[in-house]
Amino acid sequence: MLARTALLTFLAIAHLLVLGCAKRSTETPQDQTTPGEPPAMSAPVSADWPTPFGPRHDSTSAETGLKHDWPDSGPPVLWERPCGLGYSIPVVSDGRLILFERVDDREILTALDAATGELQWEHAYPATYVKEFEAYSDGPYATPVIDGDALFALGAAGTFRCLDFQTGELRWQRQLADEYKSEPNAFGMGSSPLVIGDQVIVCVGGTVTGPNGHGTGIVSLDRTTGQTRWTATNYGDSYATPKVATMHGRDFLFVLTEKAFVVLDPANGTVLDDVPYEVRGARERVTAVSPVFGPDGETVMITGGPGPGTILFRVSAEGKLTEVWKDHRILDSQFNNLTVVDYVVFGFTSGWTQKIFRCVDYKTGELLWEWDSDLRNGTSIYADGHLYLLGEAGRLACLKFNRAEPQVVSMTSDPLLKSPTYTAPALSKHRLYLRNESRIICCDLSNEKR
Repeated sequence: MLARTALLTFLAIAHLLVLGCAKRSTETPQDQTTPGEPPAMSAPVSADWPTPFGPRHDSTSAETGLKHDWPDSGPPVLWERPCGLGYSIPVVSDGRLILFERVDDREILTALDAATGELQWEHAYPATYVKEFEAYSDGPYATPVIDGDALFALGAAGTFRCLDFQTGELRWQRQLADEYKSEPNAFGMGSSPLVIGDQVIVCVGGTVTGPNGHGTGIVSLDRTTGQTRWTATNYGDSYATPKVATMHGRDFLFVLTEKAFVVLDPANGTVLDDVPYEVRGARERVTAVSPVFGPDGETVMITGGPGPGTILFRVSAEGKLTEVWKDHRILDSQFNNLTVVDYVVFGFTSGWTQKIFRCVDYKTGELLWEWDSDLRNGTSIYADGHLYLLGEAGRLACLKFNRAEPQVVSMTSDPLLKSPTYTAPALSKHRLYLRNESRIICCDLSNEKR
């Protein structure tokens, strides 16, 4: 992912005028929740955070009993340790945290005890990616995914690995960038994988023809063997993570590629619909925000900046996309994840629209409120009726869910991590994990003494 992978915070060449958005009518039901009341969340899938976007793939958690208010210094820190380069989000399962990092000329998958930070194992290999832009990372950019006893990770140079999650032993690997002749992107490969049953979906951006006669922009790999199951599209890769959703009683795969938003049948890779979507401008401006879904079970939202902005689509039973609303400025996020809670979407605007945190009506695109803070750009997750925001300068804030106004509960006076901090937080068992390109910290959000 996110990722998010967090990639871009460029200096704005000009600040655009921030405009409110005219309210648009839709056919979705009206909200039933009062402005200050957080919605009830469904039962938790788990208390782990095994993917870039958590247990439900949506940057939310059903954990409760979290600490929301803390002193200026921030919540208690349970442990911290140095870490290497990269924007990869920590992932957690069964008491083990995986950190994907680069140290000198090696990419390393590091397993830590999630409670103590103690090293359990590490899997290292030569890092061959050479960055094009000095201001950004040497990678890795993609976030690993934990699925049962397996760990899947895509390196910046395009090597895809499956490891035994318990031991770190290599099960299989593929050099996808070389095999499929992916065109070099601005920042190396960085779309996090998606596991669907017995297959793993990767946005590769290949330029050769696959074994089924189709393009190799999107590739499905067998979870157990690594063999190619199907390939689809001729679109280049992006930094957005593929998402899957069940709508109208069937599964749809949604992939935001370099130049199009694509809907596929995940069983066989059949393209059901695609619409043009491309971030404009210099080479380093790329598509990096993953799609999000509405509570109605039939809509999907994409965003990017500068240029295309935010679009809400309705998805038919055949997988066809119909535009509900579109706005170029309301949420033109660059790398920052969107978080949908009930029928409200939260996100940061880009440097071209002042890096402001906004609350927007999901169904209509109406701006409900905005919060201009010292966080500047950042990332967010939602849990226990609150939003936890990590700013690019390393400060942490907590806002209570509220449709009517920004309700700030806590905010650190000083950074918890040095700038830049582009990586989204991870939450597991009342522990909040934060990292930059030199340090990872574990904050205690429990209301009880550990």
